[in-house]
Amino acid sequence: MHSFHDVSRLRAGALLLAGLGLVAGASIGHAQDLTVTPLVSLTGASGAAPGSRPFLPPVWVESQNRIYGTTRTGAATASSDLTHGVAYGLDPSDAASSYTASPLGESIGFSISTLALLKDGRLLGATSHGIPASGYIPLGGFFTLTNGLVQSETITASVDIGKPRGAMAVDGQGNAYVGSTTLLARKADGSYRQLFDFNTAIETTGGARVYTKGAVPGILVWSEQDQALYGMSYFMSDAKATYPGVPATDKAAGSLIKISAPALQKNALVADDIEVLHFFALSRDGTPSMGDGVQSGLIEDGEWLYGTLTEDSAKSQGRVWRMRKSDPSSFAIAADFAVDLTAPRENETTGVPAKPNGPLVRAADGHIYGVSRRDSRQVAYNASGKLEPVAGGTLYRIVVGQANDRSDDRLEVVHYFDAPTGASPVGLSAGPVVEGRQLLYGATEYGGSPADVCYKATATATRGVSTCTGHGSVFQASVGLPTVGIADFLVNGHASATVAANSKVTLTWSSTHATTCAADGDWAGAKLAEGSEEIGPLATGTHTFKLACTGESGVQSEERSVVVTVESDQGSGNGGNNGGSDGESGAGGDSGSSGGGGALSGALLLPFIATVLIRRRKRG
Repeated sequence: MHSFHDVSRLRAGALLLAGLGLVAGASIGHAQDLTVTPLVSLTGASGAAPGSRPFLPPVWVESQNRIYGTTRTGAATASSDLTHGVAYGLDPSDAASSYTASPLGESIGFSISTLALLKDGRLLGATSHGIPASGYIPLGGFFTLTNGLVQSETITASVDIGKPRGAMAVDGQGNAYVGSTTLLARKADGSYRQLFDFNTAIETTGGARVYTKGAVPGILVWSEQDQALYGMSYFMSDAKATYPGVPATDKAAGSLIKISAPALQKNALVADDIEVLHFFALSRDGTPSMGDGVQSGLIEDGEWLYGTLTEDSAKSQGRVWRMRKSDPSSFAIAADFAVDLTAPRENETTGVPAKPNGPLVRAADGHIYGVSRRDSRQVAYNASGKLEPVAGGTLYRIVVGQANDRSDDRLEVVHYFDAPTGASPVGLSAGPVVEGRQLLYGATEYGGSPADVCYKATATATRGVSTCTGHGSVFQASVGLPTVGIADFLVNGHASATVAANSKVTLTWSSTHATTCAADGDWAGAKLAEGSEEIGPLATGTHTFKLACTGESGVQSEERSVVVTVESDQGSGNGGNNGGSDGESGAGGDSGSSGGGGALSGALLLPFIATVLIRRRKRG
């Protein structure tokens, strides 16, 4: 376990994409590869689709084939100075007529946390903006959605929940985890408890406050494979504070942590239960974000973690990082959203993503998908006179590399968002695989109607409105999955084979885009996606070996088969017949026409029998 004082110095990898050259390295996906379809445009406090300004993407509930989400505003309010959002739901196959909305109510206000699917089928949400009946100070709280209906959770007063926010995680036992200034757990039985107060791990060194474990652990993901909780926490260190792996000219701006399942089962954690894998450096890496504007994402991909970081500077508008979980020194930047902010630009057809936002998804094609809140097709002065990207955002993917260290990861922009159909996307969630396509769901905070815009210059063209208009939208992305196939299936290197009785044969196979294969016919069992296997000894007759392979999405290849014909062994069991044949065409009656053979014929057969046995042994 790495403590604060012994974390080895970590090296950030070379930036994969830099400057405006990022666009040259990115590519625009083709229509058959990925398509984005608006499902519904939100209509504010009235209209056909109540709700306004989603903050995070909706979540798909398989048992209902519906997606559910929340909005920041859009519900009628009891007081002019209080606003709250709605919980909405819809069937993606019939969005317009299936849309429903329920007000969150002032006790919840609005949520800036993801929805988490519990074991009982309910969705759990958290708020840091609820207004209690007895006052006007926003407080934290939790609520559940059951078929879209909102129910506040009752929490024991002794549990200090703070103001929960960010990305929640649920483990295999149904326990949910969420961060505030503390790490909280909702047990599978519905009870709540505070696991750890990160303020207790602050040390003072040389007059500087040092967050030895981090601070607000708001971006979480559960690893069933590792039986561990991973998370990003946010803090901003004192200028004089030093942290392992953070350059002296930089400052720490967050941490990447790991907590094991046995530790989480305790009533409360101690500092040593929290392993710090990496400290983020503000200028070198960026910072995790879990605020009211932008939220970072974190996703597991086998042995790796990918996450997003926020930066708002002339050199970068955010980054995507990766790290092998077992090797913190492998931390590297997979993509840098480096935007040219030297001059205004308008109406360009391509642009660099800016401000990565919301949850990431690992799709069934093996790649990492995310969205950016803005992009550089338009760069304009904001109200403060600062140049910033103001176009409607992107849907991008990290195409996972084949190198052992994944240094060949690359960024692709696959869709641009615009105000008329929805702008400023807020993240993605995974849906089902349907007819060879992975469905993803998301929402946009703004846009959704033809009159909406994301940037409008003033008469002087030196200042503009950098936020978009509109109530937002809900959308579906459809990702084309690679075809699963069997490239080769051979026996002894050929499509078929004929062998002698009791021989062994070798089957070899390889597949494309498969994760596993299954045998049928005259062999059985699960097989690797590529391999070889020796079969035998084989009895006389015809043997058919079948193979089908399956991809990660569950799509199966066509079945392939090879046939092996095993001939009877002419060298044993019918020597009399052979002898008779030889006698009839031979030179004498000594062997007899019956072929029964005498002492002489038996002696003559011995060399032949020996030769057959030697050949059979070589085949085996």
